[in-house]
Amino acid sequence: DSGHSDEQGASTAAPGLPSAVFPELPGFYFDPEKNRYFRLLPGHNNCNPLTKEKLQEKEREKERQKMLAEDEKLRKADSACERVFTVNDVSHGGCKYGIMSFSSSSRGSLSVQMCDNLYFTNRKVPVLFNGCRSGEIFSIDLRQRGRRDHNWKASRFHQESAITSVRVLQDENYLLAADMLGQIKLWDVRVTKPVQEYKGHYNQHAYLPVHVCEPEGLLMAVGQDCYTRVWSLQDGHLLRTIPSPYPSANDLIPSVVFSSKIGGCRGLPGLLMAVKHDLYYYPYN
Repeated sequence: DSGHSDEQGASTAAPGLPSAVFPELPGFYFDPEKNRYFRLLPGHNNCNPLTKEKLQEKEREKERQKMLAEDEKLRKADSACERVFTVNDVSHGGCKYGIMSFSSSSRGSLSVQMCDNLYFTNRKVPVLFNGCRSGEIFSIDLRQRGRRDHNWKASRFHQESAITSVRVLQDENYLLAADMLGQIKLWDVRVTKPVQEYKGHYNQHAYLPVHVCEPEGLLMAVGQDCYTRVWSLQDGHLLRTIPSPYPSANDLIPSVVFSSKIGGCRGLPGLLMAVKHDLYYYPYN
């Protein structure tokens, strides 16, 4: 707005018009609450609060608070609860999960129901898949350990960035792979082509896992923005986005686990989220 000086640094928009109709102006930021443009200041120091990065951070935090206020299913678990989910590493290279019952602690002991996690424990599959920093994914047939020629890779395909996680589905012809561009793809390893993509995941440089619950047909991943996203495994549709109970930070990325039967064989499906010292429960229905 040429009618205002640089000292004022702001221009008022026409009243009665929605903020969506105002174009993005180089060097200015439109505040929908105050219905006006503000001049962006250069630099990234703490003495300069009106930078593009600060404004984007403010918008993300506002959106997180809004989503938390709308979420009525968040539950926080502590020692007052009857049961809590536990994970225990075991010697054979996989892990087990268990449900710890606190109701028995009054009798001087804790009862723990341990169950094999069939996804993490080793299956007798002779093919090993590897994800590389170059974005290459290749497989090795373990039955040919002595092979040293140029064809020692059984299959190979590529994504556009460093691979952060690979998961083989129960149908071993399909593999999920995530990379540092936030791309999550489902590959058909027989033809080495992606058959599905799951959009919305955010990652730039972190090694973040993907989680699969095939009985419920779900794919889950926690992004570097600390949002947990849930997709339909079959068609790639984003079903839900769950904000972290804490403000986004690289050292506060939540850890999640999904079970079809939380609480034992008669339990209900749900998501458990751990952040710092807190455990949160999201029922699935």
